[in-house]
Amino acid sequence: MEMFCVRTTFESRESSIVVHRRSEGRRRPGGPEAIGPIAAMARKRKDKAADPEVLVVGLQGSGKTLLVRRLKAHLVGAASATGKSSSGSSSAAEATFSTDAVPTIGVDVDTVKGKKRSLTVREVGGAMKPLWPTYFDSCAAAVFCVDVSDESTMASAAVALVEAASHESLRGRPIIAALTKLDAPVVATRAEVWNLMPAGELPGVRWFGSSAYTGDGTREIAQAIWESIEGR
Repeated sequence: MEMFCVRTTFESRESSIVVHRRSEGRRRPGGPEAIGPIAAMARKRKDKAADPEVLVVGLQGSGKTLLVRRLKAHLVGAASATGKSSSGSSSAAEATFSTDAVPTIGVDVDTVKGKKRSLTVREVGGAMKPLWPTYFDSCAAAVFCVDVSDESTMASAAVALVEAASHESLRGRPIIAALTKLDAPVVATRAEVWNLMPAGELPGVRWFGSSAYTGDGTREIAQAIWESIEGR
């Protein structure tokens, strides 16, 4: 999507999030080796059959929560079809879409269920940046949000993106850079974005312009997520 300026008043908001904790079951006496070969094989099959996970990260105020809300509506349609976006399947969700949002606190985990398949969407707040790497290993694809309406944070976002994309646990995994808030009254130009964002150093990253407020570009990001997961 071309970088452009939409003359629309936009107020940055991100939705509230509840931290979901998954409790660990009790270990069998004797450790993993006491489970036995049959149980071990069953566990391996279960892990392999687990829903693929999409990790969404970005600095505070970068538009993650609203983008995730849009993506879930599109991904439901894609999961109910063949892995390709279906406007009819997500139209009902879009009709009731709310743009009210407050900053994410902690981690939000949600499962997108479709007729054909399901996937897990995990959003990790910007305040938890030091802990992002702990979630890299479990994701099938990552979405990194960059607010192009806030010039003061773009340099920091570029550094964080390079650090994430260069992390050993994310090497070889699909990474999508979502340039958010294109609906804001003033946004960075394409030249300004590429001057700050080291696209040449990140050949494996796919770049998309988007506005979660209006929905522009979000369907393309959802499609890219499915393509990335299916290509693994």
